[in-house]
Amino acid sequence: MRAALVALFITAAQAFGKEPTQQDYDIWAATLAPHVKRGVYLWHTVEPASVFARGLERSALGVHPEFRPVADRWLSESAEIDIERLNAALAANKGIGHFEPVKLLDQQTLEAIVGRKPKAAWIVSPRLAEGVKVICRLSWPAVREDGRAAYTSSAVSSRCGKGLFATT
Repeated sequence: MRAALVALFITAAQAFGKEPTQQDYDIWAATLAPHVKRGVYLWHTVEPASVFARGLERSALGVHPEFRPVADRWLSESAEIDIERLNAALAANKGIGHFEPVKLLDQQTLEAIVGRKPKAAWIVSPRLAEGVKVICRLSWPAVREDGRAAYTSSAVSSRCGKGLFATT
């Protein structure tokens, strides 16, 4: 009986994939902090960096080789973002001050903005949607082995600039 429960738990864990940790939400909050004054929409899943970063994650390892041992973290499967946990992490970040809560951008809304189903590596201008100032996509953070730094890739598109691939 006990072996059957363990096997069931392992199977369920594999089926549902990895869930973001509080540390992940804290890192994403720090990444989004410069953009959260108002009108920020975030893609509803955290994704492997290779989906949208267009090679940025590989070149980042040339500049920051200390992240090589944990770079496989960028390959983790997609997972849904809990927007309440993310907004709580943003609120806990005292350096941000007042901010408007981040909203999720789902597939249906994205298709309505674009007018069709976009390719996996999409970048969308916020100018296409009323009230949207910034649209972001996030990768899993790679935390350095000593825990003192994290590296994440994000696609940020704002009304004041073009599509930008940022790393922190």
